[in-house]
Amino acid sequence: MFITRRTALYGIAAATGTFALGAAPARAGEAGPFGALVRKALARRWRGIMTIPTSSTQQGEWVSQLDLAFLLDADFNFTGSWIERFNLDGRDYQARFEMSGWCWLRGDQVGVAIPLTRLISADTPPGQITWGPSSSELTFAMDQERPGRFILHGKSTGDDGAAWKVVVKDLD
Repeated sequence: MFITRRTALYGIAAATGTFALGAAPARAGEAGPFGALVRKALARRWRGIMTIPTSSTQQGEWVSQLDLAFLLDADFNFTGSWIERFNLDGRDYQARFEMSGWCWLRGDQVGVAIPLTRLISADTPPGQITWGPSSSELTFAMDQERPGRFILHGKSTGDDGAAWKVVVKDLD
């Protein structure tokens, strides 16, 4: 996302414990016994936030809004969009990324792997802030506050190694 070169400008510290998926080759997705739930969930729109640890804000983190949309195929692979928004000094900035990936199943957990996002269009942010590609691994969870609804949570990693937390909820 925009973290790539913001590190130098805003002093953002890279988080530890990142998922470095890189440009992994495409592969068949899977959802096992969760297939019906995954299909239902990924057909919905998703909105949430990403948070980046930084000493440049009073809160100790930079927060951006995320909107995700998935188009799932029969083999649990997907394409979609990743839209990031943030406000800086009273002005809104937005970038639209294309994403693709697959669903994964590990024991009793299911999630999505997004090996690389690709920038499609963006507002030009100020200074040395730039938009850049990222990789993500997000895990499904039931939303305890909204029965029958879902959360995707995990980490994203920029091409400079900086990492941030992602939490999105289904909207529809």
